[in-house]
Amino acid sequence: MTSQLDCHPASAEETLAAHRNVFDVWPMDQDPEVHLQKRVASPKSQRANYFVGTVDGVVATSLQSFPTTFQVRGELVPGIQIGSVHTHADFRKLGYAELLIEFTEQYEAERGVKLSALYCDIAVKYYEKMGYVLAPSKAGWFKTVEWSDERLANVTPLEDLNPRIDLTSLMQLHQETIFKRPIGVVRDEVYWDYTLRKFPNDRFWGLKDSSGNLEGYLRVGIAESRGQIVDWICRDDNPEKIQQLLTAFVKTAKAQSLSEVGGWLPDLAEVEELTSLSDRPKQITMFKSLSDELSLDDDLLQTANYFALIDHV
Repeated sequence: MTSQLDCHPASAEETLAAHRNVFDVWPMDQDPEVHLQKRVASPKSQRANYFVGTVDGVVATSLQSFPTTFQVRGELVPGIQIGSVHTHADFRKLGYAELLIEFTEQYEAERGVKLSALYCDIAVKYYEKMGYVLAPSKAGWFKTVEWSDERLANVTPLEDLNPRIDLTSLMQLHQETIFKRPIGVVRDEVYWDYTLRKFPNDRFWGLKDSSGNLEGYLRVGIAESRGQIVDWICRDDNPEKIQQLLTAFVKTAKAQSLSEVGGWLPDLAEVEELTSLSDRPKQITMFKSLSDELSLDDDLLQTANYFALIDHV
């Protein structure tokens, strides 16, 4: 029965059908037509390439492939990140999604893509059998009420940043730091603009040295009294600076009346001194090499500890 599936890049009409199909899992509004309008207009959707598997012309399964440039050991590597893998209820349990992923990987590899990444929300065995390798995926949260004023008395709070005004400094710090890692997501100005449009209401705070130079920053999405770290970086990934950034963030968050803050954090002793870390139950980072020239060694996988939620697709 799986032989009936026709996998290919989606037409405009098939892309709309894919948007309608995902309403049962990822609704963007209670009204299906409003959901469709919002999904089509979202910056995330506009950046994706769509692939579908059809049965007798009907979209049975779909996914988004996001062009992504990685740096791997100092070299620019063309990659993709796969998201929104979905199969319509009428076609589930037939292996269609797996076939579509395999087709997408082959299609992209034939066009020079060497690395695929995804963020797993199901049992990782599903993707491991397809060749994806699990990377460390940690998260940690701070309850600000547990941090006394005495503990934070000598901590300098972070400074407010305007991402549009301070974009050059943010880009430079990010670029300089990720190219010292075994792997990182490269962000040019177009990509930065995309992330700012993706979540336009996020707050930015910065850690500066005595000369006013930016040493680290945090980008935070706020809902009610909860702040989620969606992006962050510290110069040279210095563990002490990371600890300083997070401690200052707790003080800043407390002044902002945020009761809980946190998100994806690296598995470092300096972070564990501040809060306990646990494996993320969802949004689990996984990689697959699409080229014989690219190996995924343990050092590279461990560096996924430093990936940021804003790059999640």
